[in-house]
Amino acid sequence: SRLAAEGFSCPLGTVLPAVTCSAQATLLTGLSPSEHGIVANGWYFRDLADVRNHLRGGPAFSEQDLSVTTRYFIVRGEVENSKVPSWLAVMDNEGLSVLTAWAAGKFTASKIAQFITESGVEKNLSHKELIIPGYVAILSGSLEEKLPGWKITVGPREANALPTFLKARA
Repeated sequence: SRLAAEGFSCPLGTVLPAVTCSAQATLLTGLSPSEHGIVANGWYFRDLADVRNHLRGGPAFSEQDLSVTTRYFIVRGEVENSKVPSWLAVMDNEGLSVLTAWAAGKFTASKIAQFITESGVEKNLSHKELIIPGYVAILSGSLEEKLPGWKITVGPREANALPTFLKARA
């Protein structure tokens, strides 16, 4: 057949989160994780707002709560290390990481805009600029529409890059 003789190829972009199940589902469906819903090497339970690899067992403490708290302190520490005056706006994502919350529809441009507006953070700022995590850069255009007068900037993907990023902009 022609396919066997000539072969076939098409461009393939990066899949985030870059874990086996998400990547394979994207390859099989042609959809992004935010569209097909497979955001981890486990199942996303909407009623629990959690990704789990099994239904029973595990530690008595909430590993997810520990992870989220740890992430917050890591980000806060990196922002403080930059010595660049900044406000850290922490939106409740029900304990989900940024990518998982985005893929689950809990970290959207509409919800971020509502949070920023209702928080009143702009009263504490000399200029309206919102730096979003690099992993959700796709939201920048929608945020610009939903937060008129705000400059939306895509920051680094990882917290350890924040000091250099912030210092370069100061």
